[in-house]
Amino acid sequence: MSVKIIDVTQQYPLQDQPLYQNFNAEFSANKVHVILGASGTGKTTLLNIVSGLCAYKGKAECGSVSFAFQDDRLLENITVANNLKLILNGVYKDKKKVSEQIEKVLGIAEILPYKNKFPYELSGGERQRVALARAFAYPSQTLLMDESFKSLDYGTKARLIKQFILLLDAMPRTVLFVTHDADEALSVADEVYLLQNKPVCLTHIATLTDDKHNRDVLTAEYVQIKKNIISKLV
Repeated sequence: MSVKIIDVTQQYPLQDQPLYQNFNAEFSANKVHVILGASGTGKTTLLNIVSGLCAYKGKAECGSVSFAFQDDRLLENITVANNLKLILNGVYKDKKKVSEQIEKVLGIAEILPYKNKFPYELSGGERQRVALARAFAYPSQTLLMDESFKSLDYGTKARLIKQFILLLDAMPRTVLFVTHDADEALSVADEVYLLQNKPVCLTHIATLTDDKHNRDVLTAEYVQIKKNIISKLV
């Protein structure tokens, strides 16, 4: 389903003015909507509004939600499989269905051989793959991603982006994807937006329609879009 934000006003305590004021936006269903912006412009707050993790006035319609954070938030004392099972036991009554869902997402994320390992036995990239698989394992309509690939090196990030696209193919949903990285944005986006000013204003930057599996962000078209993004960020 689409995500609709209707007449939202949000202000943190001790702020002299609202961060969001009578804010409206609509993000179409089953697309990856990448949201860029300088630090402090309200990107994470937007995700928190959609997910209901912060107080606000107005309305946000998004259906069921899963969240992939900057840190993986895995429980260290249980296995990879049990980290996923923890969020699925309340969703599926059939234990076989729970196991099948876990096997499916871990397989697509190329981390199935690690299902019986504990998080502390995994590398940072492997942990983030588990966190991504967990977000997809939950049958949400909307997936919120808050700089989920931020701390990864270039090669690990590239592999994780590939796995993200494969998971999205298998389990489509509407994605709001926050990042500071223009290349990362262009690698996954269907729509690109910029958040700026206070109260916040959302500006649409680009629509990307080519196949994400074969996307080359070094083409002249993408380099120009990247230049446009960077010019608005500085």
